Amino acid sequence: MKLRLYGTAAAFFALFLAGCAYLNTFYNAKTYFYEAEREYRKNEQVTGPMRIQYNKAIEKCAKVIELYPRSRYVDDAIFIMGVSYLRLGELEKARRKFEEILRYYPESKYAKRAKLELARVFLESGELVRAKDLMKELDKKEKEEGEYYLAQSFVERGNYEGALDLVKDFLKLYSKSPFKKRMLYLGAKAAMKLEEYELARNYLDEYLSMSLKPMEKKEGQELLGDLLLEMKLYDEALDAYSSIDLPPESPEAMKIELKKARVYEKKGEIDKAKGVYKSIFEDTKSGVQGIEAKYRLAVLLESEDSLEEAQKLFDEASKMYGQSEFKEKASLRAQALQSLLGMEEEASVQNRIQLAELYLFELNKPEEALKIFEELYEEDPSGRLAPKILYSILYIRLSKLGDFEGAKNAFKDLEEKFPDSIYYQEALKNFPELSEGSGE
Repeated sequence: MKLRLYGTAAAFFALFLAGCAYLNTFYNAKTYFYEAEREYRKNEQVTGPMRIQYNKAIEKCAKVIELYPRSRYVDDAIFIMGVSYLRLGELEKARRKFEEILRYYPESKYAKRAKLELARVFLESGELVRAKDLMKELDKKEKEEGEYYLAQSFVERGNYEGALDLVKDFLKLYSKSPFKKRMLYLGAKAAMKLEEYELARNYLDEYLSMSLKPMEKKEGQELLGDLLLEMKLYDEALDAYSSIDLPPESPEAMKIELKKARVYEKKGEIDKAKGVYKSIFEDTKSGVQGIEAKYRLAVLLESEDSLEEAQKLFDEASKMYGQSEFKEKASLRAQALQSLLGMEEEASVQNRIQLAELYLFELNKPEEALKIFEELYEEDPSGRLAPKILYSILYIRLSKLGDFEGAKNAFKDLEEKFPDSIYYQEALKNFPELSEGSGE
């Protein structure tokens, strides 16, 4: 009898331990997931630590499903896995999990949410028609959120007209929606891209008057600064950027300082812009903001013909630590200026042609290139290289400067003096409008 009681107690104890392990596994999965979600909700971006938490949540949920397939928390685990995969950008895996909820657990408390998240997967995958069709089945609460994700997708893909139409309809239908402020922000971005500046300003003013999280307020103030810059309201743009509360010398603060420097450039206050750029790369030493600041300062120096100093800064920017699109630009610019400085010491015709091409294609200075080509043509209008020079002149005037009459005159010279040259044939093929114009 004692042995039987002992065996029964051991069995109950084993079941108790198994239940504890099961609950502990699911509790850990939820903990990892909700900690990551709490951070994600702040600015809708996934950081490195968050990726670790989402992956741990997936691992724990998979164990719950594998070891306890009849558990009442299986649909919870599947849903957590689906959202985690979506956050990690693993769209196909996310899709499968949300479809599992809808197929096998249609009465789950997660079914409505799974339908919305599946629509988001389709949006992320570029399957717009499928996303819209699924959104038609959503209830009011999920439909409001779905409309926001759709507008967000349009903005990200550059469909600003579609986004703005969605925002206008949304604000009429859901004036009390918790997603109203986010739609106002998206509407402001879309309207600004479409150069509907007054509408963008109205949306932003309303957005900034609402109760906002610190990150939302910073985004709104920065977008307002960008809008005012586009509107050429430079002093107001500076005020908007300066109103943003950021830790000094943080990457976010340096980003705003870069924008303020661009405003100074637009205002023609070049010395102020230079000072800001210099302070940024001196304070940051490295990083994307420092690289861009050094690059932009070098561009200003180049425009002032301080070529040696500019070349040095471009070279330094290209070698700074950090990933930035401006590193490659700086490297190309440094090489071009180095070649330019070497070429300017020589005066042969071929060398001057190379110098003009360098101005044109590497440094994006068509006026400088045109000046050299026209000087060369005046010096020897019937020489061996004259057809090539004339072709270059008409190309620059038409394609770079929009000077149709100047291009037509160069074409006329090419047609009259060098009708058998390959450059005349290229001009006929590439610029037929000049031929038509010259015959009138």
